[in-house]
Amino acid sequence: MQLVYPGEWMLNDDFEYRISRIGLPEDGVHPTAEQLAFARGHLPSSFVDFLEQFGFGNYFDRGVQFVDPQRFRAVLALIFKADPDFNHNDCHVISYSAFGKLKVWSERHWLVTIDLLQYQIWCHKLFATEFKAPSLPSMAIRQITADSTAHSLLPREKDDRECWDFHQKPMFSQCIKQHGPLQEGECFGFVPSLGLLGFESPLRVVENVKRFQALEHSAMTAQMKPFFLTRMSSQGYEYKREIGAPQTE
Repeated sequence: MQLVYPGEWMLNDDFEYRISRIGLPEDGVHPTAEQLAFARGHLPSSFVDFLEQFGFGNYFDRGVQFVDPQRFRAVLALIFKADPDFNHNDCHVISYSAFGKLKVWSERHWLVTIDLLQYQIWCHKLFATEFKAPSLPSMAIRQITADSTAHSLLPREKDDRECWDFHQKPMFSQCIKQHGPLQEGECFGFVPSLGLLGFESPLRVVENVKRFQALEHSAMTAQMKPFFLTRMSSQGYEYKREIGAPQTE
């Protein structure tokens, strides 16, 4: 059942602000009672409030699609293997982007992003990007909680749907023109796969893109290479360790 949005909604301030910037999701399908019960037991209440009011919808012409948190569990198992920090039973895929970025909520580590094109996993709690922030007066410091972090599960801007081709040109609109608009549950993928070619391949162009079912394509992509815990540094990408690899003392 698709949702009809009310004129007013009750969300925390972070969600209200994010929605004021990016608008409302489209084509929201109301979660079942079972899906809501699962969400209440495993996800931040601020996000569940959003889900209850707006359902599993999408942003930016299906450039970002929200999903049932249990739907991609098998994909997470393929990515995480027996990793000590990440487990498919306490991590939940919230949404995916058109070209394969998964937004994940970890019950232990909160926000996690999985990049299926570059085989990177980003998690601020485990491997934070280091930068010097300006000093703030103590009264301006805000306590960070799961509920105050959960608004980051929503996209920030249209570029969240994008992939840039080998020539650094955005691809989403061109893929729509060439291959047609994405439908519910679909994504764009490369043929041949960048998992085989490498992300910096000159074949990373619109002509080598096709539409796929996102779940099946994600599972296939996840098995091609190991993933690495990643952050950004002054030297570019910095890799801490391989995900799921045996740990050495």
